[in-house]
Amino acid sequence: MTKEEYLSIRSTNHGKLLYDTYIDKHDAEKHGPLLDFHNFIHFLNMSGQLQRVLNDIVKEHDIKYEIVIVYDKNGQQIRVL
Repeated sequence: MTKEEYLSIRSTNHGKLLYDTYIDKHDAEKHGPLLDFHNFIHFLNMSGQLQRVLNDIVKEHDIKYEIVIVYDKNGQQIRVL
């Protein structure tokens, strides 16, 4: 995934971001068979870990792509660079 692709899905398509990361890090020997998109998202929802995993993935990609987030004086996000 390129930085441009990441920026385009960062705030609009969390499911794609989660699933793409899952596919990249999946090891069939350690994790078993690859889940399809629907079953993967369902598993995360049922585990109660969806938000934590999403936050970790966003943080990891922000560091990887050196993302800078600009906030206004009230703490509201203005722009992602």
